[in-house]
Amino acid sequence: MLDSNFLLDAMNGVHEEQVIMAGEMLGYIEKKETVHLHRKLWSTFLVAAIILSLLTGAAYAIGLFRVEPGEIKSVAGKDQTWAFMDRNGNEVECWIGDDFTDGFSFRFSGEEAPHKVEFRPGWLPQEPTFWYPDPNLDPDSMLRDWEAGKELWLEYLLDERQSETDFFPEPGIHDVGIPYMITVSYAQEDNYLVFNGKCQIVKHEFWDDYEVYEVHCEKEIHLAPGVTDREIVISPENYVELFSLNEGYVITIGGTADMETLEHIARELEVHTTDEVMDVQPGVSITLNNIVLG
Repeated sequence: MLDSNFLLDAMNGVHEEQVIMAGEMLGYIEKKETVHLHRKLWSTFLVAAIILSLLTGAAYAIGLFRVEPGEIKSVAGKDQTWAFMDRNGNEVECWIGDDFTDGFSFRFSGEEAPHKVEFRPGWLPQEPTFWYPDPNLDPDSMLRDWEAGKELWLEYLLDERQSETDFFPEPGIHDVGIPYMITVSYAQEDNYLVFNGKCQIVKHEFWDDYEVYEVHCEKEIHLAPGVTDREIVISPENYVELFSLNEGYVITIGGTADMETLEHIARELEVHTTDEVMDVQPGVSITLNNIVLG
């Protein structure tokens, strides 16, 4: 496991952007225009590739995967359809199926097939209501006995407050009742992690093997008439994204809990890599991170 500052320490404080520029000049890193910002959160579709390499002498480490925050745009005249760029610069249209106008994405890519990873929490603010998998129970049943299963390695974990939640804590604000949700997704050739709402990166740093982004989003919730006297309300959501650029996976800890709580969960996660190689499909893949009941 490499320390988060190993590269800068080895190079006496040379900035990471200078390292990338040097890599581009030497031909180690493909020079690409940066993608920018726009979008949302949790489901899945399909996408294509790129490689990240940081090297030069013994001071450089090689990363097989790359992450870039970027803008996405809606396709004119096509409802719920958004445009993404593949590795060759071609625009790919994707119907996402969610009604939103603002959003944000990360483009997470790599040329290697990543290995499957699993996690288990070292700390949680309250016991979860759902997790997957539990080999001792029917795999079709999502309701788990946490006391029986909390030592298991997991791929999905959720606390859903349901009837305990005041869904409208103040006028114009909607609480979806999910304080935290933990999921794993993987880099393909071009995998876009998409977030719904007006989003901003509030922190970007490195923790040991992870490049970490903390993102705050304010998502519009369109409610059916009669559900409340407010048909459009805002759902504030927070996300901590742990990108492994060496192993090609990202763990998302997202929910309506405050960022400090989600960061605490993230720092206490135990993660291990299995021998199972993930089946990477060619083409553009969309992972829609969606904090929502149902």
